[in-house]
Amino acid sequence: AQKFWKDAQISICLALSQQGRRLFEFPLRDYLLQREGNKTDYEFNFTLQKNVLRTSWWQLSAGIGYAEFHNTFTRPFDHRTVLKSKSGFYNEFLHWYQAYTISKLIVPVSGRLFLAKNERVFLNMQAVPAFSFRKGINHIGQRFVKWELEWNGFELYPGVGFTVHPRVQLAFQYRWLYRYKIDEVIFYDLLFDQRGSADFLQKKYDDYNPVKYWFTLSYALARK
Repeated sequence: AQKFWKDAQISICLALSQQGRRLFEFPLRDYLLQREGNKTDYEFNFTLQKNVLRTSWWQLSAGIGYAEFHNTFTRPFDHRTVLKSKSGFYNEFLHWYQAYTISKLIVPVSGRLFLAKNERVFLNMQAVPAFSFRKGINHIGQRFVKWELEWNGFELYPGVGFTVHPRVQLAFQYRWLYRYKIDEVIFYDLLFDQRGSADFLQKKYDDYNPVKYWFTLSYALARK
């Protein structure tokens, strides 16, 4: 057990990203975009990672963690995806959410390239496969939750980091690549006319990549 913790670290991360504001041919699109103004989506995660390979100038680590993404863009959603599983009943009225949260299990794999022997500065590349297991929607004073384990997406983050204490590192990263499963909660036929829906809604995956930045604080669980 002591040997395991020697090469392990915990991390707390906060991400800020542009909203996913695609409304396609939705009739109220222009009104919604103007009303919302400039808001920011955000995400946080907690991870435990362990070094699996290491040399004097680079290291590779892998681990597991929990992430929670908060979508702040007020938009219509397909209530059938949550109400159907909740009660077996739904209606055809237009529904809007005030908040949308996705809880995810993540499996980060990180590589570091040290730029100095004292490891004070390093380049970082992190791959983050994610599996969503819970989607929560706030709708007119009600809370709807959908529980389902499914592949959510894959993200790739290059960045730079700094060792500020023998056991503490800070890192800054940006999302370079994003491949994810199209979310049936927010992408559905109401956003399209009959001509536009055929292409997008038949896809299973998408690579639309709003700007996203990560700020990470890491702590080694044992002294080197």
